[in-house]
Amino acid sequence: MIWILRKLRYSITASLRSINKQKQLKQALLATSLCNSLRANTTHPPFTMSNNVRSQDLPLSGVARDGWSTETEATATCFCGAVQVVVPIVAPGLVNTFVCNCFDCRKVTASMFASNFTIDNSYLKYIRGEDNITRWGQSKTPASGTEMTNGFCKTCGTLMYRRSELFPNKSYMRIGTVDDFNLHETKLKPQAEIFTDSRVNWWHGVEGAKAMPGPFKTASM
Repeated sequence: MIWILRKLRYSITASLRSINKQKQLKQALLATSLCNSLRANTTHPPFTMSNNVRSQDLPLSGVARDGWSTETEATATCFCGAVQVVVPIVAPGLVNTFVCNCFDCRKVTASMFASNFTIDNSYLKYIRGEDNITRWGQSKTPASGTEMTNGFCKTCGTLMYRRSELFPNKSYMRIGTVDDFNLHETKLKPQAEIFTDSRVNWWHGVEGAKAMPGPFKTASM
């Protein structure tokens, strides 16, 4: 009788071990499948340059942690991470970089000026969230008297770009949305400052930038 009970206990123990191994195998396979799926659905540039920047090198800013930059392109992401685009950071895709002190920019950014860079729309690429952009525009307040359209993330409200009816093939992007903060002080550092006549008295402008009392001349765009 004792021998039978021992044999039964051994059989039960072996069965439990087999079940645990099967569960562990299933969990491992599930984890592997999930990792492979995430890799397959994550867009990365072809990293070939020595000074490319990957997400782990970027500061903690916003929810998304998958930004990057190369010598010619960088990601720009909204605060919640739902919208992410690839933008050019060199010519000809990058047209200019500037600060704007106009009253519209002060209101739409809820600050005293906007830090912008202009790009050719043919170089703008969506990684995700194009359908999460909501657009609103008006022609009542722009100095040009033409409509200026604003593109916001529907989820968090981040202003990703503005577009003028005068220059429909260009977008005025927000420097602060670019994930690689080093670019804010290098390739995307403002080279011009417009509407300086509207600048607040306690700020003295961008050092070294070309100052203009009003808007850009058409040739500058």
